[in-house]
Parts: sequence; C-alpha cells; structure tokens
Amino acid sequence: MKPVLSCIILVLFVAAAAAQQKPRYFTPVPSKNQVLRGSLAGNEGAVGLDAKKGEGGFQVVTVKSASPAERAGIRPGDVLVSINEKPLASLQQMDFYETLRKNPGETLRFIFRRNNQELNASLVVEPRKEVYPEEAQVPPTIGQPIFEGRALVQAAIAQRPEQPQSITVWLLFANRGAPIFGLDDAKFFILDGQGQQLRRVTVDELRYSIQLWVAQNWRGGNYPPPTPPPPQRRYTITGTETGTYTVTDLGTFGTVSGTSTGTYTVTQEPDYGQLGYMLGYSLGTAIRQRRDRKHNQKLLQQAQRALSEWDANYFKSQSPIIPGENRRGGMVYWSGSGRGIGPPLKLILFLTDPTTKAEEIVAFQFK
Repeated sequence: MKPVLSCIILVLFVAAAAAQQKPRYFTPVPSKNQVLRGSLAGNEGAVGLDAKKGEGGFQVVTVKSASPAERAGIRPGDVLVSINEKPLASLQQMDFYETLRKNPGETLRFIFRRNNQELNASLVVEPRKEVYPEEAQVPPTIGQPIFEGRALVQAAIAQRPEQPQSITVWLLFANRGAPIFGLDDAKFFILDGQGQQLRRVTVDELRYSIQLWVAQNWRGGNYPPPTPPPPQRRYTITGTETGTYTVTDLGTFGTVSGTSTGTYTVTQEPDYGQLGYMLGYSLGTAIRQRRDRKHNQKLLQQAQRALSEWDANYFKSQSPIIPGENRRGGMVYWSGSGRGIGPPLKLILFLTDPTTKAEEIVAFQFK
C-alpha cells in the first residue's frame, strides 16, 4: 500500500537539535484493515503495485521498479480483472488490498486487460523490505484505508525523552480518488495510558508560546509581549473499550472535570508559561554567558527558525484535500500538567465521508 509516511525529522528547535536525544517512536498495534509500515513492516509480503477501483476491476496506478509486479509484466494503466481466479469487479478498495496481502513466497496469478486485450501474469510475493528498501529507515507507522478505500490515513507517534509531557503525532492523508474532503483537527483525539484525553496544541498556541519565551528571556529594555492566541474549539470524547465513541462540543470556554471509565479530562486553558518552557527550554541556555545584545540577537534568530519549522511541518487542516493530493505533518499533544505521557496510547480520528456524509471513526493503538 503506497504512499508511505515519509521519515519526517521531529525538530523542536534547530539550533538545539544536536543536543537533543533522538525521539522515541511508539509501536503501533494493528487491528482489522490496518497495516504496518516503516521498519516494522519489513517481513510482510509485497508485490510492488498500487491500484484503484475502476470499471470492471482495479486500474494499476503505480508499479515499483524491479518489483515482482514489474518483472511479471504488469504496467500502470492495466486493469486487474482477477487475482487467483477471484473476480475483482465487485470488491471495494479495502477488500482488494486484503486480496493482495500475502506472505513472502506465496504466488499470485493475475488476469488483466490492456488495450482491450486480456493477459495473464504470475508472480511470487517478496518480503516488503526487498520491494521497498527505502522504508527500512522509516519510523514505525500504521495505516488504514478510509472512505471505502478511496483515501488513506497513516500515523506515527513520537516523544522526546527530555519532554515526557508531550508527544508529536505525525499524520499522512492520501486522497487516492475520493471527492474533495476536509479535516477537523479539533476532532483528532489522543488518549494516554491513564485513559486521559491529551490536550491538542494549535499552531497559534505554538507561535505564542515561542514568542512568550523570547519575551521572558529578553535582556535589557522591553520586548513587546505577544498577543495571546484565540481560544480553540474544544471537544471531549466519550467512549468504550469496544470502540464506540461520541464527541461533545464543549463550546469556546468549555471544560470537563472528573473522570470515569469512558469520559476523559480536558483542561480549559493551557499554562502557556509551562508550554513555552516545554517547547523552548533550550532557547538561551547556550548563550546566557554572552552579552545582552548578542544574546537577544541569537534569541530572535532561534525563535524565527523555530517558528519557520513549525509553520512548515505542522499538519494543515484549514484547506480541503483534493483528489491525488498527499498531505502530511505533525501535531503536538501534551498532558497540560506535570504528568508524563506513557503507553498504551490510542489515536482516534473522527472523519466525514465526502460522498455519504457519514461519520467514519479510525482508531489506532500504540504501545
């Protein structure tokens, strides 16, 4: 299943990157219709092609160079009619991927059409690490087709050892052939190992926290205090271990307190001083022995680089995803307290099918 989530380097502050430890990636635990990618998927079987549902079968979109599919003579544009004598015309996209999913060494027999001619091909499935060697260095990710297989979502979760109160969720949404769809990141939830709902940090809050850190560390004179970010939309999630979830709009200033088996705590407003420290603890630490002018100049340079990195890498949900588009980025979640975040983690995404308008829920688990 392609495309895969690229290995995106988690950068909090470029100037301090060398001093920071490598991030820990939580290990995804797949359930039905979910597949592992990256370093965890090396021994899965792969054929080296991707196809989307079309008239009378599945039209091949990509064929990996030197893969079993390419050696068998399958090309982009071919329409796969059957696999191992199983007709494909009535299958949905997820069913097609399940049909392709075989162990290394197993044989797949294809019947396909090319230029109104029916052709045959046979291939032996190879380990994924041989078909997609570039994935060997990609952090462990988990993926699931959405919207009847017309799109795909993949996710990874990383944590810096020196920042146990926060995690970064890396997301990839690939629109293979669905109509234009939008995403509401306020309905992306993380539940931690204590069953608590982690607080989503918006990019506006990140900018404010970095600028606030500069103001707090400024030497001599006055640095203009930044404008506080607007209150974010807030939802709480209620659910069961069986995977039945609902969300409740808390309103702009809503808050939830107390916990139960299925209700998770959401704080009203972040402690921006604490958040700024979490994101900017390294700003100024290496330059405090310098003169104020050089200190402030360096502080501004580091802050600007940090702001640029976050703007470039933060997941963007403001604009819709068009057919054929791949969109990736990271989102920060934190405990909002002195509590460290540990596994098991559950990422729950509420999505709206662009065709049926029905709500679709994707739940990924990490240990």
